[in-house]
Amino acid sequence: LKYLINREQYARVLENIQAALQPDPHGGISGAYQVTSLYYDTSAYQAFWDKVDGHKVRRKVRIRVYGDEPVEPETPAFLEIKQRFDKMTGKRRVRLPYARALDFDAFETRDSQLSDAAWQVMSEVFYLHRTLDLRPSTVVTYDRLAFEGGENYPDLRVTFDTRLRGRIQ
Repeated sequence: LKYLINREQYARVLENIQAALQPDPHGGISGAYQVTSLYYDTSAYQAFWDKVDGHKVRRKVRIRVYGDEPVEPETPAFLEIKQRFDKMTGKRRVRLPYARALDFDAFETRDSQLSDAAWQVMSEVFYLHRTLDLRPSTVVTYDRLAFEGGENYPDLRVTFDTRLRGRIQ
């Protein structure tokens, strides 16, 4: 679930959860890190309009990079398919060097070193790219402060995203 809150609400919520939750270890001691996502869509922005129109079943393809270092061809990136079925959301992803994650056409042939799960994600992205003519559409970057529930709340994750910026490709 996502909520838009003001700075005062943010401060109160943050104060209350810091005692009960642990910072996301990917964000170091504080749990803070930057997220940059390159979203793919059709020329008619089908994924965007599916979201706006509230479609209960939808999916989108993105490439995500964490951290604020300049992105190089070998920078670790995640090729992701994020999907929603009614009220359930999930994502499947594979970690690849950034340059390889961008090369959807190369996903037609399986690399023998890939796991079955990685290959399934890549082959689905290849299929979506070819059938929907996916193309880069939007880049979104934001700062994230993330917490996990730990032993007390193992399935709980709370994130605060700030300094949102984006651009159309």
